[in-house]
Amino acid sequence: MKSIRILLSVTEGSPELYAALTTIPSRLRAERVRALATIGVAAMTGGKNSLYQTAPEKSGDPSQPSNQDSDSSVEKAQAIAKRLGGGL
Repeated sequence: MKSIRILLSVTEGSPELYAALTTIPSRLRAERVRALATIGVAAMTGGKNSLYQTAPEKSGDPSQPSNQDSDSSVEKAQAIAKRLGGGL
């Protein structure tokens, strides 16, 4: 499996992230950052290209709008968060 190693320092310059990570034991922080990054990527791409599918692929005429297309990125990110265990 390929991997990318990142050394990351979180400072009080990102107060929400800093506060969220200070409550987590140090050995679990990397996993939390990975989960948050996954949610962020899903939100930025509108759920497309996500490792975690929030709904099955739709069938039918692609030129016709659907209710799924009107879902916001935030709703898709929340669905992914729930699949990752919620409470993120």
